[in-house]
Amino acid sequence: MDKPLVLILHGALGSASQMKTLFGSAPDFTPLFFEFPGHGQNPDLDQPWTVQLFQDSLEGFCRMQSVPMYVFGYSLGGYIALSLALSRPELFKGIVTLGTKLAWNKSTAEKESSRLNPEIIQVKVPSFADTLKVRHGENHWIDVLRKTSELMHSIGINPTLSISRIKNIKVPVH
Repeated sequence: MDKPLVLILHGALGSASQMKTLFGSAPDFTPLFFEFPGHGQNPDLDQPWTVQLFQDSLEGFCRMQSVPMYVFGYSLGGYIALSLALSRPELFKGIVTLGTKLAWNKSTAEKESSRLNPEIIQVKVPSFADTLKVRHGENHWIDVLRKTSELMHSIGINPTLSISRIKNIKVPVH
């Protein structure tokens, strides 16, 4: 019996390589790794990061696979998968999320994005700054922080998901 294919989605500051460390030798399923634009080794697009941009990228990737898939989405990866499932349920067999923040507003966006100051990270958590430099590139990690902060603010102003909208997702979600 073939192992099921599971699409693995990283979080806001993550990358496919980070998820490969966790799921690279999964005994019960075959992992398929996706990387959002501008993360890790995936080149950035010359436009702001939005939920719609990430949804469109994920939808294109899913359509290339030509079969509905199970998805594991960590944090932002879960948010994007759930958002896409609202309009394109045929792409998914089921979605599992971990650490996905669903309750966004201006206040929560401000709080979350305040943690993304590169100068403070370099001083207070230099090992994390070094990890981000390796993960996204010496010259790109600060852009990842800035664009992620902008994305959080846009989600806080206009959240794609709400409890009432999540109830409309037609695929199993855990």
